[in-house]
Amino acid sequence: MKLFKILIILSVIGSIAFGQFTAGTKTISGSISWTKVKDDDGSLITAMPSGGYFFMDNLLITGSLEYLKYSEDDDAMTGIGFGAKYFMGNIYGGGSFYTVKYGDSDNVNQLVIEGGMLMNLSESVYIDLGLDYFKGLGDYDDFGMTVIGAGVIVFF
Repeated sequence: MKLFKILIILSVIGSIAFGQFTAGTKTISGSISWTKVKDDDGSLITAMPSGGYFFMDNLLITGSLEYLKYSEDDDAMTGIGFGAKYFMGNIYGGGSFYTVKYGDSDNVNQLVIEGGMLMNLSESVYIDLGLDYFKGLGDYDDFGMTVIGAGVIVFF
């Protein structure tokens, strides 16, 4: 167990050393997450491919597609989002706007506050460990959920 803790600490320290991203760098990534929905017994599986562009040093503009499947329902949801993340070393924070379509119903619009860290596998490939909080807007302002996720991100 001590060896495992030491490896995690060394990975975090090593990740921070590689974490300077310059303007013009592009990203492609993907994530899969499991979510426990606030005030509900259901859960949500999400798959989200995304891409981004650093338009200035350490400031990433992102775009995402989203597929969601709720455990208590037969239909799936699809969505699109855009946002920004600011990186300090390999730790980041940011926000996004998502709109999600479910069957024949109206779109659900959401704001997302997100944060996380990258752990490097190589100079351009990282594991992305993140925590996101989704907050519904408009008719869905009572909706909220927290997402813990992991994914892979490639910088080029």
